[in-house]
Amino acid sequence: MKQELIQKNDILGDWTSENKEVRMQIYEDVQSGCLNGKITWIIEDESNPNGPVLDTLNPDDSLKQRPIAGLEFITGLVFNEKKKAWQNGQIYDPEAGKTYHLKVCLLDENTLNIRPSVDAMGLLGKSFKWCRLSA
Repeated sequence: MKQELIQKNDILGDWTSENKEVRMQIYEDVQSGCLNGKITWIIEDESNPNGPVLDTLNPDDSLKQRPIAGLEFITGLVFNEKKKAWQNGQIYDPEAGKTYHLKVCLLDENTLNIRPSVDAMGLLGKSFKWCRLSA
């Protein structure tokens, strides 16, 4: 995929983490026009006899009993036409109970680079690859 051909909606759809333990769907929020993402499946749910994995590390006590599957964990991504990347978003990490700044870019049409960071510039973060799920 040529960098100059990348468009805002190119990351819409279903993705899986590199270790295949989590799946998400990226979609457009029609009210804001931003792109958001929700967890659609998590491997631990299949092996947990006690039911779905819950958001127990959330700092908000009222949210600790919500299931992680179905959780909207990416919000506010805005496409930067010049940089051909999505930025100004936030990502919630249920494994840490923390929210981070987020930048996203396509490495190719089937590989997404997600970079959560503690700073808005993205300098203090770590990148993760996600793979597009086939239709």
